[in-house]
Amino acid sequence: MSNNLKNKIVNLAKANWFFVFALFLILLFLWGYKSVKGDFDSRVKESRIKIYIGDDVLSIKTSQPTLIEALTEGGIKIYEEDALSLPRDISLTGVDYSVRVERSVPIVINNDGKKIFARSVYKNPKEVLNQNNIKYWPEDIIKTELILNPVYYSGAGRLISIERAPVYYINVDRKKIEIRDWDGEVGNIIKKAGVALNPNDIVHPNKDAKLTNGAEINITRINYAEIVEKKSISYQTTYQGSTSIPLGQERVRISGVTGEKKLTYRVTYKDGKEVSRILIGDAVTRPKRDAIILRGSVTGKCKWGQIYEKRDGPYTTAFHYALSNRSYIGRYILVTNLSNRKSVKVRVVDAGPTNGLLDLSTTAIKEIGGLNSIYVSGYFNVSVQLL
Repeated sequence: MSNNLKNKIVNLAKANWFFVFALFLILLFLWGYKSVKGDFDSRVKESRIKIYIGDDVLSIKTSQPTLIEALTEGGIKIYEEDALSLPRDISLTGVDYSVRVERSVPIVINNDGKKIFARSVYKNPKEVLNQNNIKYWPEDIIKTELILNPVYYSGAGRLISIERAPVYYINVDRKKIEIRDWDGEVGNIIKKAGVALNPNDIVHPNKDAKLTNGAEINITRINYAEIVEKKSISYQTTYQGSTSIPLGQERVRISGVTGEKKLTYRVTYKDGKEVSRILIGDAVTRPKRDAIILRGSVTGKCKWGQIYEKRDGPYTTAFHYALSNRSYIGRYILVTNLSNRKSVKVRVVDAGPTNGLLDLSTTAIKEIGGLNSIYVSGYFNVSVQLL
């Protein structure tokens, strides 16, 4: 190819590049418009709807996407409580539809004196109450009638009246039971609640009483039981002086045995809590045996130690055995008058005397009845045990 021809082609391309680019844009726009238009035409199509409302039949054409939008566009008011044979949000796809509308009717609900305005397609009054989330109980009286005086009731249509049954409360077994009943007699309310009474239960008010709305019944459970307990019987320990045993030593003559007895109580419970206990039986099932301990003792003459009364106190003595065993001083001894077996506990404060067993204080001598013997002979015979 000659250079002249090449140059002409290059110059022609440069001169028409804008025209070529513009043509490309026009073709691209036309292709996009056709695609969008085709997609829109496929989604939005005109639908025909035949509507049955009571004895009336209506027909509309619509391009709306859902049934409820089509009815609204057609000027047909649909209440939320109306019943439609097709879902309200069904998508319309350009075909023919047939829908039946059951109109809800206005209703006035007299809920125990409080007026509630509503609409419903239900004929059964309980279904209407359920639809409006109004709770009722089997004992309530529900009536329905046409409203003949719309001015008085501030509304037209049907009137549903609820007469609430009186409510009572039973306090029993640590819980509160709610019962509705028109009779109001305590016994019948308890029976209706399914509460079984024991013969000893206390019911307040009594079962024949008539109650007013909101009253409470209190049932106190009374139960009795016999309870048996075992109790030990402590034995006593007796000490006996014995001159055959060295002073300060002991020997068991009879060992002690703890006894046992059975105690029977009648226990009263109120609502499971013990309130009284009465002993109705007391029987020894194992007798006790007291212990006897032989304690070493010495005997001898007891003289009057007036000086110890004044110096060391009313229950003191000098003890002959302390001459040979100074450890006795400060300890206690049991002094028994052998003529009358009366005893007194005294503290050893000194040793001696050398011509007797004890020099006993005045108060201690009086306590064991030895003062007369002191006046007559200057002494009386005693037995001494080391405590």
